[in-house]
Amino acid sequence: MFQQANFQQTNPFLQHVVNHGHSLITEVNKASSLCQEIVLNCDNIVAAINSGNPQNAVNLVQNIRNKASQVSQSTQFFNQAINERLDMSAYVLNTIQHKLNEISGAIQSLRGTTANYQMWQYGMQPSPWPSMPQQ
Repeated sequence: MFQQANFQQTNPFLQHVVNHGHSLITEVNKASSLCQEIVLNCDNIVAAINSGNPQNAVNLVQNIRNKASQVSQSTQFFNQAINERLDMSAYVLNTIQHKLNEISGAIQSLRGTTANYQMWQYGMQPSPWPSMPQQ
């Protein structure tokens, strides 16, 4: 528990991810439980129909409808969370790509500077035409 509190203080971004993970797990467990109840109610509907109790079957159908609506809400929550994660991932990847491009440009610049320095150090003049041999 102490480590978790320390974790929360040192990295709020990761703590945010952990909190969302917990809420997703809660929603998954809720949806799973609701689906099990729907299956059980379907079995109960068959039993009610077979026993000649149509009113009980109608009540169970309404119960199933309510549970299906709750499962739908959980599914919407999952989709929203997944889309948020995809958006965050795209942002992070774009930022990484931008930084890599900056680093690549800096390395290219250093290569050019190093080549010019070596030519200056050895008394050579850089050719204005790189493919033309120096005289």
